[in-house]
Amino acid sequence: MIPKFANPHSRSQDFELVSRAQLRFDTNELADTEGVSDVELVISKRKLHELLLSDFGESLSSASGHAPRKKKRCKGYGTTAPDAEDCVISFRLLSSTGGPRIISTAPKPPPPSKTKPPDYEDNPMQADERMIHAQSVAVDSAWLEAQSQRRFEPRIQDDQKLVRVRGTLPDPYPAVMVTECHRHQTARRQTSTSSSPGTSNSPQSLRATCTILPVDHLGGSQLHHEGRAKIKRKRSYERPPPAYWRPDSNQRGKCMGYALGYPGSWSVRYEGDPRKRCMVVLSGLLTPQDRVAVSASTFSKFFLPAFVSYWTMGVLVQRKRTAVMRFALLPVVLLCAYRANVTLDFSFGIPDHRTQNQSLAFAMFTVSMRSTAWAFAKKPYKRNTSPDKTSNCDTSLTSTRNHSTDVDDTPLSAAIWNAWDLSVNLRGIGWDWSEGLQIPKSSYGTQSTPEFLLRTLVKLLFYAVALDALSGFTRDFSPETFGSLKGGTIFDASLPPLSRYTRSSIITFFSGWTAYLAIELVYQMHALQFVLLFGQGPSQWPPLFDAPWFSTSLTSLWGHKWHQLFREGFKSIGVRPLSYLLGRTGGVMGAFLASGALHYVGLQAMGRGGHPVVVFGFFIMQGVGVILEGSWKRCTGLRVNGWLGLVWTWFWIIFWANFMVDAWARVGLVASKFFPDNYRPAILLAEFLKSLL
Repeated sequence: MIPKFANPHSRSQDFELVSRAQLRFDTNELADTEGVSDVELVISKRKLHELLLSDFGESLSSASGHAPRKKKRCKGYGTTAPDAEDCVISFRLLSSTGGPRIISTAPKPPPPSKTKPPDYEDNPMQADERMIHAQSVAVDSAWLEAQSQRRFEPRIQDDQKLVRVRGTLPDPYPAVMVTECHRHQTARRQTSTSSSPGTSNSPQSLRATCTILPVDHLGGSQLHHEGRAKIKRKRSYERPPPAYWRPDSNQRGKCMGYALGYPGSWSVRYEGDPRKRCMVVLSGLLTPQDRVAVSASTFSKFFLPAFVSYWTMGVLVQRKRTAVMRFALLPVVLLCAYRANVTLDFSFGIPDHRTQNQSLAFAMFTVSMRSTAWAFAKKPYKRNTSPDKTSNCDTSLTSTRNHSTDVDDTPLSAAIWNAWDLSVNLRGIGWDWSEGLQIPKSSYGTQSTPEFLLRTLVKLLFYAVALDALSGFTRDFSPETFGSLKGGTIFDASLPPLSRYTRSSIITFFSGWTAYLAIELVYQMHALQFVLLFGQGPSQWPPLFDAPWFSTSLTSLWGHKWHQLFREGFKSIGVRPLSYLLGRTGGVMGAFLASGALHYVGLQAMGRGGHPVVVFGFFIMQGVGVILEGSWKRCTGLRVNGWLGLVWTWFWIIFWANFMVDAWARVGLVASKFFPDNYRPAILLAEFLKSLL
């Protein structure tokens, strides 16, 4: 080998030229020094191996191999299948030095089922227990009638307490009779004031439903036992009024009004311990009161504080270094929203318009969710550069993009003006916090403001007529039960099961379309109002839904095809807390739990109960369906899609929505009327077409 850094031309030639074949032959281990080639050597070894196998084959195979180990049989497993012998093969690892081993490729039998079959609906033991419980609370009418006809002689000790009276009874004798007597007036028992003249008793009062026999005592001495001890009366004394510390009238400055127990300094007067005044005031704020009709005074007292505090939170979330103020303002916003929700009556006492209170509950719950999200915002909200009012950003708005301004902190004047848009812009169109939101594309392309207003007006009229006609058609399924204000179930027990649930599914289908039309009607109304009166552009009011009836999976339906108005609120109070604890599954369930809370509060505002089990159960099962679709994708690598996904989505929604719509029907929501009887759009359109014909 030539040394490193040596010149090969200056060295003597101490090497010779050889071919590759000669080198291979010199280094071959099989080559013999005596000139025996490797081919002859291999042939000789093969013949020797065949000779050994022919003479000592059995002994060599048994000596080289190892006996297979016996596997312990698992307890509880079934016996080997009859065709298990066909799956026995010989197996040998390449890294093993032993011979091949006999193994079986037959699958192991499944473990025995340990599930307990469910009991029958009514087995003999349950029937006996039910009979015992029924007999223990049953009323024996024959025994009662026999006992009522018996004559019971008074006992000796009870004879002294009898009051013998005389009176005239009607013929026939009444089954129930009430006696009326005047008790002795004492110092502790004052005579009640008589009813004012001219008043009439209620038809359900005792005097109107039962026979009352006036009783005059025959001797006052008979009423009281002669040996009865006189009641010791406590001496009455007048409690002195509580003493309050009053500030000196000559003092001025901060000390004025700082006395905790100063009379008149609290809205709720509490005569007692001054330290408990704050608890009385707080309980008065939190205790639900009777709803009052909306007026100028009640609106300014209950609704305006909630909106002003909410709008103030919208101003603070755009400014830096306002986290402490937002945290301090959050309880005020939540308390004001709660008071407005449980106090105001937007239906004005009309049962047909109780859906207005439901809308108020939705609004106040949304205020609470968004205020919570703003209080915990990590960075200030920035408004994007305003697009041209006549341009259409729907063509590129598959998801909103961030075009934040370069200003570090939003000026106070700009934040005050932007807070109006932020307070009503639920989807965050034009703001940086809505990044990732999928907005449906408009099918009309670029629209000018007059063209947008005209199209919106046409849509508004169409949705109004369709909503009125479809809601009336749904009520006509059963005008006496859920079609009336008293409410009722959509499951008709008189029908066989197949017909019963088919009918309820049809009612559920039309009720879902009614809800869709109602949401679209409100959205088009607000779009017309804000574009016409407040000068917003058509690009700020893109379509609300993305054809949810064509959804091929629950994930696509609830992810972007249904409206995304409450997306920010659900993420703040549901997705983020539970995803931090339970991961993606917790985030999915958190979003649907927040949606269930929203709909429960809205149903509770109807005044007929919220049915929490049914409402939360519907949305929990939607979350379960989304999780099942994710599990299917992880196991198979395929998404739920196509016509099978469409059938799966419709089946899952309608099956669980049966119970949700039944809760709506029980509280009278299905029977609610969205328009006055004299101004129903469907009726007016029918009369107009009839006059033309």
